[in-house]
Amino acid sequence: MHVAYHPIDLLVWMLGLPETVYGLQACGYSPGQTSPEGEPLPVYDTDDAAAVMARYSADCAAVVTAGRRSGPACEELSLHGRAGSIIATGEHCLLRDPDGNILDRSDDDDPPIAAYARQIESFARAVLEEKASYHCSGWESLLNLAVIEAAYLSNRTGQPESPLRLLRNRELDVATCLKCLPDELPE
Repeated sequence: MHVAYHPIDLLVWMLGLPETVYGLQACGYSPGQTSPEGEPLPVYDTDDAAAVMARYSADCAAVVTAGRRSGPACEELSLHGRAGSIIATGEHCLLRDPDGNILDRSDDDDPPIAAYARQIESFARAVLEEKASYHCSGWESLLNLAVIEAAYLSNRTGQPESPLRLLRNRELDVATCLKCLPDELPE
């Protein structure tokens, strides 16, 4: 949930709520574990490696992978369909046709922290200008959380799980979660 929230948000924004989700997570170090040099290792209370496979229909599946256990934190969203695929990371976005040929590529030379700075600046502008709405409401984020909860549940049950069923358990649906979207998104 810590590292993969943003690619899951992108996935839900692009394709909506998946029909089913299958998730696998691995947790970090346990209390008392040490490095080969004898140094105490940090204890994480959340997963630090995860894979989420989302199925939309017979024609579309998406995979989100994230990790922070070794090397730099990483996240990736891969969408695969009959017409091609797209792979998005914090550094680039790659569009391929069904044969694997690159159709388009976008690279971001800014450091990853720059994206967070832009988000904070946008939020601060909305608050300072007293805008009635912001690009994303808390209601919309419930769709992302339903996908994340379905992934955690799937990890426990070993079965694919339905984010929509989890929303309905709380007497919610997709339309309710999208009720606060602005009529027009600012440029």
